[in-house]
Amino acid sequence: NLYNNQLTNVDGLSNLTTVGNSLNLYNNQLTNVDGLSNLTTVGNSLNLYNNQLTNVDGLSNLTTIGENLDLRNNKLTNVDGLSNLTTVKYYLNLSNNNLTNVNGLSNLTKVNYGELDLSNNPNLVDLSGLRRITVLGDAIKIDNNPSQFTTKIPAGAWLCNINQKNYFDTDDGYLSQANACENVTN
Repeated sequence: NLYNNQLTNVDGLSNLTTVGNSLNLYNNQLTNVDGLSNLTTVGNSLNLYNNQLTNVDGLSNLTTIGENLDLRNNKLTNVDGLSNLTTVKYYLNLSNNNLTNVNGLSNLTKVNYGELDLSNNPNLVDLSGLRRITVLGDAIKIDNNPSQFTTKIPAGAWLCNINQKNYFDTDDGYLSQANACENVTN
């Protein structure tokens, strides 16, 4: 556990390829995670919330998270560094950032038991990166974001099938399947 230490980099972790349990790096002053560039698998959770991250490019080899990936409360404008991530077992939290798109999630297929939280990203207009999700345990939460997305999840994606409409959190009316998908298929 390296949380609450005012760390500004994780360069000393550059040889790390697998974490069997959790890696807790929250409440530091990290602006990047380049020192994690060899990390491929985390058995439990990777907690990077409450930092100053502007990118997650250092996570470009990460493929699997055994429990949670928490990146909330940073300064991310994109998640391109997550382009090889395919599976998160519980939840993926990207809330309270400055995301404009989620294209870095284009290979994500499973959030097995939890939710994908994209809330409070006021500049988020492109959801097309969610097109490959085929397993979602709970919902996509997108509160306090634009009600109209300029680039939607492509028609034909699993999330856009009419039978999947309950996966969209519409508590505040911001996200419905109709305004997240190009066309809702039958």
